[in-house]
Amino acid sequence: MVEPIEHEIKNIAIPKKREKRILIADDEPRILRLYQAWLEHECNYVLTVRDGEKCVNVYDTETTIHSKDYFDIVILDQKMPNMTGVEAAKEILRINPSQRIIFASGNLEKSLRQSISKLGKLVEVIEKPFLIEELENMIKQTSVLEKLENINDSVQKTDEDKFKEGMLLLKKSELINSDKNIII
Repeated sequence: MVEPIEHEIKNIAIPKKREKRILIADDEPRILRLYQAWLEHECNYVLTVRDGEKCVNVYDTETTIHSKDYFDIVILDQKMPNMTGVEAAKEILRINPSQRIIFASGNLEKSLRQSISKLGKLVEVIEKPFLIEELENMIKQTSVLEKLENINDSVQKTDEDKFKEGMLLLKKSELINSDKNIII
């Protein structure tokens, strides 16, 4: 007698897509809903908050409960009430110096300069307005992050040299991903 197909299906190990844990802080509820809906659709676990101070509190609580690297990525709007994105990033990096942070900003140059001067390193920046697919691509592809880390690790380069290289890298990555269609 042949066993039912359901039995065979139950015993097959289907690999799951690796879920990224993402914390997003933005003061625009509409944008947070869009981020969350899109990124959860892509099999990510997403927590959202509406200001920088709340972001730091959630980050601290979650990393204490789960582990020191609970979030794969923290996405921060630059302008938020109670605490700016840079201020929140500074606190998060104090808790976990290796945390991956992406700034969502209307001013790429200003955000990159602030990341060097206030955080002591370049972080990923996506310039608003951007396409949601560009953010998704930035999350999935770590090549820009790796190149920024190489720039950060260079002791021979001045902050200005690092800024120029970071700007060139981020501008170049934006041009590569400019054929999408959902704009934030």
